[in-house]
Amino acid sequence: MKIKLISASVLFLVYFLYSGFGQIPNNGFESWGTIIDTCSNDITVFDNPNGWRGSFQKPCTPPYSYSIEKNIDNYPLGTGSFSIKIKSDVAKEMRGLAAVVANNQAAMAPAFPISGHPTSLTGYYKFSPLNGDTMNIIIVLFQNGAMVAGGVYKKTETVSNWTSFNIPISPYSNADSAVIFLASYNLSGGSLPLGNSVLYVDNLNFDNLITGITEINDSENNISIYPNPCYLETKLQTKRVLEDATLTICNSIGQKVKQITNISGQTITLSRDNLKSGLYFVFITEKNNTILFDKLMIAD
Repeated sequence: MKIKLISASVLFLVYFLYSGFGQIPNNGFESWGTIIDTCSNDITVFDNPNGWRGSFQKPCTPPYSYSIEKNIDNYPLGTGSFSIKIKSDVAKEMRGLAAVVANNQAAMAPAFPISGHPTSLTGYYKFSPLNGDTMNIIIVLFQNGAMVAGGVYKKTETVSNWTSFNIPISPYSNADSAVIFLASYNLSGGSLPLGNSVLYVDNLNFDNLITGITEINDSENNISIYPNPCYLETKLQTKRVLEDATLTICNSIGQKVKQITNISGQTITLSRDNLKSGLYFVFITEKNNTILFDKLMIAD
C-alpha cells in the first residue's frame, strides 16, 4: 500500500486502509531497487520494483532492454508517486512480463504467503496494445505447494485512462500462498508478443478496491499527540468519542508497523516498543472509514 501526505488549510487528504493491506508484496510499486542485466557482457542496471521481476531481451545486442520501468504516473491520486510500466519488444524477443518472485522459484510456484480467504484481486491499469496483443493479469493460489484456485483478466482494446479491474478467484477451501503475473502480451497463450504493447498497473489488493483519497475536516476531527516526537510512550487525544475504533501506524513508505483494535473513548496510550526513529503516519478508523489522521515522529 502507498501513502502520500497532501495538506490544505482545513483538509487532510489521506489514504484508506483495507483488509488486504500488506499481503501482496510492494502492491503499490512504491519501493524500487535495481537489477543487473545478466544477458549481456556489459553491466547494465535497470530500475526494478522490490519483490518483482521482469524479463530481459533475448538477443544480447545493445541497447539492452528490460520489461519493467518505473512510471511516475500513479492512481488513485494521493496514494503515492509511482506505478509499474510493463513493455514488450518484438524485435528483441522480449516478453512484457512482471511477476512476484520468491527465491529462485519456478514460474508457476508460490511467491508470497497469504492469510484469510481472498475472493478477488483488484487494482488499476492502462493498456496500449499493438498488432492485436492481449494483456493478461493472472492470480494463482496454492495450498502446500499445489495450485488450488486462480483467476485471469484479459483485454485486447486500448485503455487510455486508469481503469479499475476485479478478478474473481475460483472457489477453493484453503490457500496459504499466491503468485501474480502482469503481462502486456498473451501470457496464458505462452507465445511471444505480437507488438510493442505496454501495460501500466497500480495499487493491487485483495477483495477491496483501493479508492484513494478521503477528506477529513481538520477542524473537527484532529488528534492531539503529546509528546511528539515520541521517545518511549505518547498519548493521543481525540475531540470525538471513539467507538470500537482501530489505530494503525504506517512508516514513511506505507508499511503497516503497528495496530491497536477495539478502541473506545478519547485517549489512546501508544508505546514505542520496537519502532525505529523516523516519520510515521497515524490512522484511526471506525466501521471501515478513516476518520482521523496525523503524523508521528519517533526519536531516540
